Amino acid sequence: MNTSKSFQVSSKRTIGAGHPVYIIAEIGINHNGSMDIAKKLIDEAVLAGCDAVKFQKRTPELCTPKDQWHLERDTLGADDLYQLP
Repeated sequence: MNTSKSFQVSSKRTIGAGHPVYIIAEIGINHNGSMDIAKKLIDEAVLAGCDAVKFQKRTPELCTPKDQWHLERDTLGADDLYQLP
């Protein structure tokens, strides 16, 4: 197995042997449904030197018990995530 391959992730960044570590911050669902919090978490990840952030998308019907489907929750949707910087 050849482990010395590298590839471009952007015009300014390459991942692979001989390149700096690419750090991805796990934001997950820690934004609590708030676009403002999500943006602040991105800013903090940048200040910490991270190269990217990762969010989680959940399908409520798969991870919420059916008897709780009627409970309203305030979460960011996929369309909201595309608005983040």
